[in-house]
Amino acid sequence: MAAFGVHSEIGKLRKVIVHRPELSLQRLTPSNHDELLFDDVLWVERAQWEHDQFVAVLRERGAEVLYLQDLLAETLTASDAARRLIIEQVASEYTVGWSLVDEMRAFLWGLKPDTLARHLVGGLTAGETDLDWGKFGKISLHAAALEDLNYFLLPPLPNTLFMRDSSCWIYNGVTVNPMYWPARRRESLNLLAIYRYHPLFRDAGFQFWYPPLDEGGNFRLDQFGQASLEAAT
Repeated sequence: MAAFGVHSEIGKLRKVIVHRPELSLQRLTPSNHDELLFDDVLWVERAQWEHDQFVAVLRERGAEVLYLQDLLAETLTASDAARRLIIEQVASEYTVGWSLVDEMRAFLWGLKPDTLARHLVGGLTAGETDLDWGKFGKISLHAAALEDLNYFLLPPLPNTLFMRDSSCWIYNGVTVNPMYWPARRRESLNLLAIYRYHPLFRDAGFQFWYPPLDEGGNFRLDQFGQASLEAAT
């Protein structure tokens, strides 16, 4: 069983999760970069090169480097519960509408784990699905209003690049942090699935400082991000 934790701010870095620039950054355009919290579009190939140099330095100094998208794909391979947790949250009545929720969930469930992980981070457009939009346009307001197959059913998560924000380790436990901006909220969901269901983490015995697990070992996502105040007595 691996022991995870951070007990020093200046000690030797032994293991780290990073995210290599990928599809989500390629999705940035002059019209959407503000909504996705970027000042401008990026030169993705250069960002990938710089990231690879950084990772090489970490490895030269003995750190084990884990890639978030690989961890996510491995989590989806290892656990149907993880796949169900994520799919039910990203394709819900609130995100795709009542008329499309079953079809979208079925489509996502049928994707290979690495492909699903790629789209959970990189985004998914209407044109990248196999759904008959002409057919669903007769029963779904979402589909009827669809004029461009480049419309994002799952918006990309380019800020996944900033791994320091969405979770942090404190002593022998981890917090997965609720993100304020809508463009970043699904980042936390991906990490919740990894820390709870990936074979590397699921039996490692660390604490979930936030969100806490219930008696069945599950998250209360309906309360995720809500402040909890105890009255002084």
